[in-house]
Amino acid sequence: MKNSVLVTLRVLIAALLIGALLVQAVIIPWLAYAVSSDAPEFTYLAIPYVAAAVAGIACAQVVLVATLKLTLLVGRGAIFDASSLKWVTLMVRAAAVATLLTAAVAIHSSFIKGIGPITVPIALLGCAFGAGAFWLILIIMRGLLEAAVAHKVELDEVV
Repeated sequence: MKNSVLVTLRVLIAALLIGALLVQAVIIPWLAYAVSSDAPEFTYLAIPYVAAAVAGIACAQVVLVATLKLTLLVGRGAIFDASSLKWVTLMVRAAAVATLLTAAVAIHSSFIKGIGPITVPIALLGCAFGAGAFWLILIIMRGLLEAAVAHKVELDEVV
């Protein structure tokens, strides 16, 4: 793979990590404060929902860091080593946690508390389905990487 593509991807991942930190530290607490001010009857939900949002973004950050590590392995030509599997496994687990968090918030806010207009449950459930699809795609990609690693080991023994 071209070095320029890898460098560009690393820069974009770094920018996404910085942006995610900004969202976690500033935007989510500000939004929680704004919602608590506008709808004081839901103030008691601010802390658990903020915690879930921050944890969900942390899961995305874990995926980004693992992707960054995988780009380093690609650059060294070692992507088909067994060591790359642990990074993809980490991505799968982070996606699973993000999916469960998103689904829990969607179910709780939409069906238990009935917060917001119909667009809120639709958006939250859409996010939960999207996170679930990403999780399943990662599981499939991990299986493909396992097969490639096994074939590489087999070919290395033959050669």
